[in-house]
Amino acid sequence: MATESGFHLDCHGVIGECGFACARCVDEIQSVVGRMPGVDKAYLDETGEEAKIVIEHDPDLVTVDQLTDVLARLPSFYEGCFVPRLAES
Repeated sequence: MATESGFHLDCHGVIGECGFACARCVDEIQSVVGRMPGVDKAYLDETGEEAKIVIEHDPDLVTVDQLTDVLARLPSFYEGCFVPRLAES
């Protein structure tokens, strides 16, 4: 059964002025996590106070910790990396 996990990504160490609105970053996240077994899709949710990436996944196949680890290694095209934290439901 799929569940949705939302992640806030602090990107100030990567691109201070970005505020996580860069399509290039979102595209890479969707591409990387979309290839993980158990992930159905990932999308940007900008409806709250802070934008977040929502990942629909099967928790029996890919855990929140695994997703956090992958997000912490992105983006690949900058020296810095995101600092992900799980968004409250």
